[in-house]
Amino acid sequence: MSLYQVNKLCYDLKLATNREAYQADPRGYLRRYHLDEDERTALDARDYAWLFDHGVNFLVLSTFATQNGVAALPAMIDVMREQYERMETEG
Repeated sequence: MSLYQVNKLCYDLKLATNREAYQADPRGYLRRYHLDEDERTALDARDYAWLFDHGVNFLVLSTFATQNGVAALPAMIDVMREQYERMETEG
């Protein structure tokens, strides 16, 4: 896992030009970073629980979540809780 690259991608979304580039072409924006297939899949799926479990910093992850319609930390925590519950039921 290229944890540094995922954290950097999320952190870089603090800049307006990067947010605009991400919104215009999310997959194209991801290609700017050296990510493995699992990371790309998790980022495409907005799987915050997987990303957090694999070491992505919670605060920079919240920046990424904000770009995907999760407007506040409590909302992100709710989404992650649902994802963890789903993972538990799916085994």
